[in-house]
Amino acid sequence: MTSRSEKVSLLHSLDESTLDMTISAFAATLAGGIAPERIQYEESDGLKTAHTILKAENVDMRSHFLVDEEYLQTLTVSGLKALVTESGFLAWYDAKDGKQTGHCEKEILKGKRDDQIKAIFKAGFDWRGYLPVEAQLRD
Repeated sequence: MTSRSEKVSLLHSLDESTLDMTISAFAATLAGGIAPERIQYEESDGLKTAHTILKAENVDMRSHFLVDEEYLQTLTVSGLKALVTESGFLAWYDAKDGKQTGHCEKEILKGKRDDQIKAIFKAGFDWRGYLPVEAQLRD
């Protein structure tokens, strides 16, 4: 079994490209709804180590996280509503083209989940820099 210090040393020795892939994989794990406080660390010590290093190095996860269709497919209808509210999409969409408040909910957040996901992407919102709460590094 690899010790924690060996894992930390290994992560610190990774080249930039490999470290970026590792951080992205960690972000993807979080995006799948596994927040650090819910991870069973005794079964996933590698994730705990990665989380510790990312926190210690003050890694900005916003540059490693992408809101894409795969991520949205992990969300329920209520999760989609929370996402568009939290991200600013809802306010952006309602303000776009001088639309009235509530327009997003009438146009985007109606119908089946898959239709909502397509409509969210079709709207053209710039997701860069947005990091969902569940993907944020917490203590």
